[in-house]
Amino acid sequence: MTPPRPFAMALVRDAALMLVQEALVRVLSREDYRSWDPGRTPAGYLALAGEFERWLCGESPGEVVLVPSSWNRLFARVRDLSREVPGSLWVAALEPPGDPLRLKVWKDGDLRLKVGPDPDDEIPYHPLPATPEQVREFLADWAGREHLPVVAPVDPEALALRLGMPRSRPSFADLWRDPTVPGRGPLARWTFIDGRSRLAQDL
Repeated sequence: MTPPRPFAMALVRDAALMLVQEALVRVLSREDYRSWDPGRTPAGYLALAGEFERWLCGESPGEVVLVPSSWNRLFARVRDLSREVPGSLWVAALEPPGDPLRLKVWKDGDLRLKVGPDPDDEIPYHPLPATPEQVREFLADWAGREHLPVVAPVDPEALALRLGMPRSRPSFADLWRDPTVPGRGPLARWTFIDGRSRLAQDL
């Protein structure tokens, strides 16, 4: 039996696409990653684990969409990115292989909300699950409205649908081949390479 494919996506409010891209470059450069033209990679090249980090990114009205290839680092990346773009609101949705969906909300590097079970590997504590009131306040903030929604889903699946994430969650490999998220249009492909890799140093 084929194990379920992982899914990872982040949505950003109150930040332009260019600011998000610049923040991503800064965050990855701290780990010696740098922008890379995939056309420079030799045909048939067998990459080492972690040698490349790939992202899909696009902008729809009021939001920036990010989809990473490294799903297991999503929450840590979003935490760091939110520090780089002050005032922006970030929602990260993660579905590891065989595990249920979970969502986290970050602002200015601080975790604001947790919905669904997660080991919280990116932070040194285990926050309590969000209450319905906290979710309602977040949704009102996300939509830019003063009035809170009547119904606040504390279930990760329902909250993901409320935020417009796809019901059928495609794999990153599928999205890389056809970088389009329903309702959000095409996404741009961004590739980064570990500057310490032999390929980066030889070319």
